[in-house]
Amino acid sequence: MSLPFFDKNREQINNNLEQQYQNYKDTFNRIFEEARPRYKMANFWSQLHLFFGFLASITSLMSLILTLSNNTHLIIITSSISAISASILTVFNPSMRAAKLLALKEVSQITNIEIISLDAKFKNSTQIEEKIILLETFNERLQQIIKKLNEPY
Repeated sequence: MSLPFFDKNREQINNNLEQQYQNYKDTFNRIFEEARPRYKMANFWSQLHLFFGFLASITSLMSLILTLSNNTHLIIITSSISAISASILTVFNPSMRAAKLLALKEVSQITNIEIISLDAKFKNSTQIEEKIILLETFNERLQQIIKKLNEPY
């Protein structure tokens, strides 16, 4: 037999946990929506890397071949294009940016799956201690995705 004030206190704690859980869920949804356009840029950066890498390779090969000819204008043009392409790859580092954004995408998707699982466990849980542990896990997942989201790319 439990005392009435204890039941009321447990109910209040449970309501507070439910409210905190909803706050975490809203925060995650906002962060997930913020991350989505960022990791869609990974495709752009990887294509940029391929384009300029291919351009630098082809033009440097053409410069090498053209050194056997007497056409200095073409040698200068192809060498310049090759140097510019290589410097763009160096300055913008699109492969690193693409890798970081793909890592953000991976963390976001894994976290989304984990949160769906946590959601079911939280709704089915009747024990306060278990709900607190689930909230702590949810908070850890939120911190992971926030950390990835705040990394410069």
